[in-house]
Amino acid sequence: MSRNEKDYSDYIQHSSNISNFLSLVYGFVFTAITILLTQLSAPSSLQSQIILFFLTVLFNVYRYLLDWNLTMTTHYCEMPPLRREITIFNRVLFISGNLLGSAIVLMFFLWNLVYLALVSGVVYLLRVALSYVFIIRPFQKHRRKLSS
Repeated sequence: MSRNEKDYSDYIQHSSNISNFLSLVYGFVFTAITILLTQLSAPSSLQSQIILFFLTVLFNVYRYLLDWNLTMTTHYCEMPPLRREITIFNRVLFISGNLLGSAIVLMFFLWNLVYLALVSGVVYLLRVALSYVFIIRPFQKHRRKLSS
């Protein structure tokens, strides 16, 4: 590598470690919500719903950070030309990753926690919208710029 080229491999490795950590915590929070729903004697109590809502907010924050981290490192990587297959893969990845958040909302409906489901649904939709505006659209712009 010449002196003029920058080596971002350490940064990319650090970002990979962050992604691994966020994925672990993201999965842990999802599992905690599932276990609490099935094991709480009164999941409809106000105290239980506040805790479940807090965990749902955490879940959405970790998902946002994970999406952000995954796309942020692309600015420091050599990437292949943007092809149709890559575009389809990226869209399916975004959609499928976001559907996991809707599973929490649906679980709340399943347990007849309607108000918690509605409020969690709003948080979920807000996170999806923010992800699209501040992460996905800039990522798509960046990819198109590299391909031209």
